[in-house]
Amino acid sequence: MSNIMEDTMVRSSLLTTISALAVIMTTPAMAKEELKSTNREESPQGIVLDEIVVTSRKREESLQRTPLSVMAFTSADIEKANIVNILDLGVRLPNVNIAGAGGAGTNNASFAIRGLGSGSRNSPNSENAVGLYIDDAYYGKTDGALLDVIDVERIEVLRGPQGTLFGRNSTAGAIRYITKKPHFDNPEGNIALTLGRYDRRDLKASLNLPISETIATRWTVASLNRDGYVHNAITNEDLGSQDTFAIRGAVLVRPNDKLDINLSGDYTKSNSTGAPTVATITNLTPNGGIWGAPFAATEDAENIAKYGFGHDDVPTNDRFTSYGAGPHFTKRRSIGANLVLDYSINDNLALKSATTYRYLKSNVGYDMDGTPAELVGRIMDRDIKVFTQEVQLSGTAENIQWVAGAFYLWEEVKSFQDDFRMINADNVNGIQGGQLVDPHTTKSAAIFGQATYSVSDSFDITGGLRYTNDKKHQTVFNVDFPGGTRNDVSLESDTSDSWGALSGRLSLEWTVNDNTFTYASYARGFRSGGLNDEGPTTPFTSYDKETVNSFELGIRSDLIDNRLRTNLTAFYTDAQDLQLTVLLNQNDNDTVTDNAGSAKIYGLEAEVTAILTKYISFGLNAGYLNSQYKEVPPFSDEFVPIKVGDSLTNAPKYSFSAQIDIDIPIATGELETNISYSWKDDYSLFPGIESKQEAFGLLGFNVTYTNGDGDWSVSIFGTNVLNQEYANIIMDIGGAANSALGFKMIEPGRPRELGVSLKYNF
Repeated sequence: MSNIMEDTMVRSSLLTTISALAVIMTTPAMAKEELKSTNREESPQGIVLDEIVVTSRKREESLQRTPLSVMAFTSADIEKANIVNILDLGVRLPNVNIAGAGGAGTNNASFAIRGLGSGSRNSPNSENAVGLYIDDAYYGKTDGALLDVIDVERIEVLRGPQGTLFGRNSTAGAIRYITKKPHFDNPEGNIALTLGRYDRRDLKASLNLPISETIATRWTVASLNRDGYVHNAITNEDLGSQDTFAIRGAVLVRPNDKLDINLSGDYTKSNSTGAPTVATITNLTPNGGIWGAPFAATEDAENIAKYGFGHDDVPTNDRFTSYGAGPHFTKRRSIGANLVLDYSINDNLALKSATTYRYLKSNVGYDMDGTPAELVGRIMDRDIKVFTQEVQLSGTAENIQWVAGAFYLWEEVKSFQDDFRMINADNVNGIQGGQLVDPHTTKSAAIFGQATYSVSDSFDITGGLRYTNDKKHQTVFNVDFPGGTRNDVSLESDTSDSWGALSGRLSLEWTVNDNTFTYASYARGFRSGGLNDEGPTTPFTSYDKETVNSFELGIRSDLIDNRLRTNLTAFYTDAQDLQLTVLLNQNDNDTVTDNAGSAKIYGLEAEVTAILTKYISFGLNAGYLNSQYKEVPPFSDEFVPIKVGDSLTNAPKYSFSAQIDIDIPIATGELETNISYSWKDDYSLFPGIESKQEAFGLLGFNVTYTNGDGDWSVSIFGTNVLNQEYANIIMDIGGAANSALGFKMIEPGRPRELGVSLKYNF
């Protein structure tokens, strides 16, 4: 019944939109002359594309003159495309994959750019390959990294190694959130209400409030609520819900024309029923192997059977029904503070200091098998404290622009982890649990410098170097509970290690004419090594740093009187000592991170934007990615089903997104329509063929009416309008024995959703 009603709503919404457009197009005399488009502007040559200014090289410059592969989304782009969190952004980016991190709760993220990513482990000591930044603050862990888009000025996605200016753990690239800052103009703000499927109720408000001629403030508050979209038939809960409250305040103090003091702070509280994971049956057999033990040799076949799991009358392949009886919840609290000082020493020299502190506390319960038998599960508590300090000195001379600086990071992670496992070759009589208490500390220090030398008016050379030294220490106590033959095994470890690395960039930049810019670049980045903390039988070994060398050619063009923009990039990447998660002990399902050989990656990226008429524009982003393992670890044949020549995970060969914008002024205001379609080729989400995600595409729309004064608007939107089935996460249960165990865990992508938004500007 609900599906019939929803289909009717979809048809009604589309018919309403088409009817409105038909009425508008038959009354051109009523149209206003002014155009309030978000991606174009009036000029003496007519309607042209806006210039986008980015700070991807820690200085303001046009996107069309930046020798990097950068995609930038302005606040207008974000609002028009109905991007509400970083997952919505990920489907629009070629050669970029963003998903949740299985087993780590509903706010955890997994990033991959050009086939290189953060991996599958959510260890306190693991590092990302994609650097995440909120303004000048480095967000080092995946915990809580599925950020909502609230009062954002723009989002920049930098593809390729960014080690020189952004430092450690950006071998794949970087994602930068730039929030809106206080200003000294008149007080202004907005309030927005969004209602949608699954009882979605989002309320957001922002206020810019100048206090005096030298002090301005900006305040943002948000309440985000929705029910889950996966129903748990055992606990009668809806998994994947959201209950988030967030507040942010920023103060700008400008005592004189040389000094800006920016102080900001934020607080977020988030509760959820847990990650919306589902166990799907593929080949359930009574004699299959479970981590090296015959299925029939354990009591788990009976445990599953008595609940009917796997029987014909139980819809175990329903992607939106879970039968997991284990714990499912996510609770998080985070506090952040950021102080940025910008001091202009003179017209050619500036000093900047950025100080950040962030604290995150999380409590996550995760049913890792998704069956009524509670075979495998985990409860995890984590406290994360991060302090960073960066100082930059930048200057200009007749032919040189340069920046130099130093960076320091201190991070402490305290993790308490309680595992329970019923299925195990050594544990046929009872429940085996493992506890892990592991304070981890990381200290990182770096110095860096980069300069651009103008050889002529049209030719520049940019070079930069950064040296980073990381030190890590951990104390781990790992123990089994009674119940199996391994209950006397406990490991205690106090280990440390350090890594040093040189990263850098060299680029040759040629401004062909006023409309065309081209470059060739080489970049080297590194991803810090780490310390394994799994057990109870795994040795606590360290693994080495990962290094990436990348070569890139790019051309940026504004053609046809700035009505057509084409940005093309070709790249080749050589990755050494790849950090991959592998299954070390099949009987115990222990996993470790190891340096798993090397890979070569090459591909193409294209971004095209065109103004077709005064009221219609079109955008296309496309990517081609060829990734292959050149070397694999020696034990991969037995435990991790990857081979030389296999593609990397999260690396679809082809991907694209297209959108059309129709912005028509009418007598009473303006009607803006955005229709988008994103498509990704098939790819693997986890090492092994059982984690393959078939090719899929997502259709969305957003229709907004804004009144003539621009002080209020109403939007109707739809996501995944065609109700395409896809998965954000696919995980093998039981590692190499998964095919015999007969089921796997998935986190299904969100189904079709419709909604309405109301916004008032004041």
